[in-house]
Amino acid sequence: MANDELTGTAVDATVAAPGIPAESRVFRMGAANFISHLIFTYAGPWLLALSATAVAGVAFGIAVDIRWFVVGMMMVFLVIPMLMGFMYYYYGLRRGCLVNSVTHAVVVDDKGITVRMLFEQPRDDADDADDPDGMETADKGNADGERRYVERPEFFPYSDMKPYRIGMKSVVIPLQGKDPGFLWIPFDAFGETAVLEGLLDYIGRRVPPAKS
Repeated sequence: MANDELTGTAVDATVAAPGIPAESRVFRMGAANFISHLIFTYAGPWLLALSATAVAGVAFGIAVDIRWFVVGMMMVFLVIPMLMGFMYYYYGLRRGCLVNSVTHAVVVDDKGITVRMLFEQPRDDADDADDPDGMETADKGNADGERRYVERPEFFPYSDMKPYRIGMKSVVIPLQGKDPGFLWIPFDAFGETAVLEGLLDYIGRRVPPAKS
């Protein structure tokens, strides 16, 4: 028996061993969670410094000179929103981040992780010809096929990953290289956490070690 790294409970090693390839359920990252991860990963120090400057400006404006108050308000209503907008468009729309905000499933195999993004397709377009970009149409809704989705896979090799981080309810795998970002995986993505524990051990042995 071994302890589950996610929950701290004992798990059977035979259950924790992953079946490769392993595919998760369909999920997506919530908007608030996505933005908070972007801020934490890319804009944390800048946002903290600008917020401190804004607070100091408001305080000096009240105690010393009204012009400092104007500077503080400019930070709050002009500089910080511009920083957030730049962060979203420069990082949030990159392939390595965007995949988390789209409905998708992840597939773990011996070469890396494939994110199978699912885009809902209007019923009128269901019988169109195959997409030239390699998208596939698949029924993911009810039995009569009322809801159909266009599937677009995005592959991330282990060489582009950094050691994963475990949070309160999810695991984050940072991405490096030409498509920086992260892969967010909730604890229940593969059913029981024991399965995810085994997959994380499998992934961890293939991801390059962190640079000291």
